[in-house]
Amino acid sequence: MTIETQDRLELHELPGRYGDAIDDRNWDSLRNIFTQDAVFDLTDLGAPRLEGIDQIVKFMDEEAAHPKTHMMTNIYIDEVGEQTNMFFRIVALLGKGFVGTASYYDEVVKTPSGWRVKNRIVTIKRRDKREAKVDLKENNTAHVNLLNPEDGISPGQACVFYSKDQFGHKVLGGGWIKE
Repeated sequence: MTIETQDRLELHELPGRYGDAIDDRNWDSLRNIFTQDAVFDLTDLGAPRLEGIDQIVKFMDEEAAHPKTHMMTNIYIDEVGEQTNMFFRIVALLGKGFVGTASYYDEVVKTPSGWRVKNRIVTIKRRDKREAKVDLKENNTAHVNLLNPEDGISPGQACVFYSKDQFGHKVLGGGWIKE
């Protein structure tokens, strides 16, 4: 199957529509995101594996602990044979200055009503932390020296500083990598 540009645009909107549905508590709009027989695996988050749209809607309405805001990013589509997969990340505002992240791994299908999620797995497993020495400069910049080498760091990427306490991770600050 070849994904056309119009399909990619529709697929790219699905994560945003999902985030808005959750943030607005508009549970019925989830029926325009998932197939009737969708599977939503939240086990990595300590929640259940949900089967079918009715179970997904019920769980989201009655049991799930939702962040204050869903910001979806890093959305891309892969075709593997006849299967279409969509991957993206969430940056979630949890309240009281805390932020969380997770990765979404979707199998999506084209239905007569448009693209829908057939199978979703959410995981919070991330790369190991990177220890660094940070020297704050007077001109509101910082010089960051990673204690171990890291591939793929490029100008324009974000560098974010976190601290962790008994409540989770808290963003201390960040900026854009210049060099």
